[in-house]
Amino acid sequence: MLIYDGMTSLTEGLKADEKDRDMSISFEEKKSMPENADKSRKKKKSMTTERDQWSGPLDFIMSMIAYAVGLGSFLVVYIIFFSLGALPVFIMEITIGQYAQRGAMEIWNLCPLFKG
Repeated sequence: MLIYDGMTSLTEGLKADEKDRDMSISFEEKKSMPENADKSRKKKKSMTTERDQWSGPLDFIMSMIAYAVGLGSFLVVYIIFFSLGALPVFIMEITIGQYAQRGAMEIWNLCPLFKG
């Protein structure tokens, strides 16, 4: 048996059976401090520790969405950009093209600055 000194003492027993070649290892943990001292230390630590808080409910909601989606969180940003940015510009482009009765290449003649 080997005994290691420190906060906890581990006793390692190694038994080898020559016939079956089975090997078993067992660990025993012995505490060098009484249980009451450990509990009182945890109470003191928990009373002095302050926890961080979210700056607002929107931060919490967006963090939980990103956590739930995992590595596919770019899809949330993509859908938001698509619905708020790309889709309105696409509808505007089609509307101006319908109103001017011009194709995609001729619509640039609408404004001389767009000619280049």
